[in-house]
Amino acid sequence: MSRSHVLRPVIKPVSKLAGSKLAGIAMGVMLAGANAVYAQAPGSGERCPLRAADATAESRESAMRLGYEIALQAFDARLAKTWADRGRRVGEAPGYTVRRLVTKCQPRGRQHSCYVEVTLCR
Repeated sequence: MSRSHVLRPVIKPVSKLAGSKLAGIAMGVMLAGANAVYAQAPGSGERCPLRAADATAESRESAMRLGYEIALQAFDARLAKTWADRGRRVGEAPGYTVRRLVTKCQPRGRQHSCYVEVTLCR
């Protein structure tokens, strides 16, 4: 049995960020959307949620890191905080097993846009 729903963060722009280097990161957060789908891990009976997010930032690495962080936040805000405190490495999720990680990035003018999809199991 699978269940699907869409999470859409509502984040308003901060006028002080306009024109700063953080504006690209803020833009990525504002444009981000996260999807959640639950799937059974093969042969285990455990539910492994899938999360996906789109993010835009000034560099490919920043956009990928931001997309991964948004996907983790959609799963569990505490997980995202722990991940950030432990070095912000894409592909890691403290306390969970990353079953599948898909990243697709492309340049968009002076910015980069990344789609990140991650499946986590306990």
